[in-house]
Amino acid sequence: HATPFRSILDGAALSEAVRLCHAQGARFYAAINALATDGELADFVDTAREALEAGVDAAIVADVGVAAELRRQVPGLALHLSTQLSVLNAPAAEALRAVTGATRVVLAREMRLEDIAALRRALSPDMALEAFVHGAMCVAYSGRCLLSAVLTGRSGNKGACAQPCRWRFALNEAQYPGEYFPIFEDGRETF
Repeated sequence: HATPFRSILDGAALSEAVRLCHAQGARFYAAINALATDGELADFVDTAREALEAGVDAAIVADVGVAAELRRQVPGLALHLSTQLSVLNAPAAEALRAVTGATRVVLAREMRLEDIAALRRALSPDMALEAFVHGAMCVAYSGRCLLSAVLTGRSGNKGACAQPCRWRFALNEAQYPGEYFPIFEDGRETF
């Protein structure tokens, strides 16, 4: 049965995508970073097994329970911690590694460069760090967003974000019906 957690590619197509990436010297990371309920864990495990069989280099996970379960049931699959885990400090990274065996952490998007440098010094050198430098303009803390689910019924935490953070919004004041007041992030855009 199809769920948001299953690969959009069948096993053969996923294997071919991984092969093409590897032929170009690129790594292939599978984003298995939706948030899970107990009833959904089996889908995550099945997806992770398919990813490992396809030859992916690692899986990016956003749920500590999913990561622990994947470590237990799919031990050959390297795990990376998603920005959705909001890692901001060395003790968090080390605690998550102890539970998940992760080899890389994608840092919380809100970190300043100085904070990343301090974190790098505090962590053991075998923990790789990754940081977002472009991409979604999510208004939720490190991507843990409810806005998409509320507005469209599509949950970003379940892998189906409608990206309302990219929509153009305006204020509407009750005493001025039909009048919309722009919200400017900068001189060019309104989000």
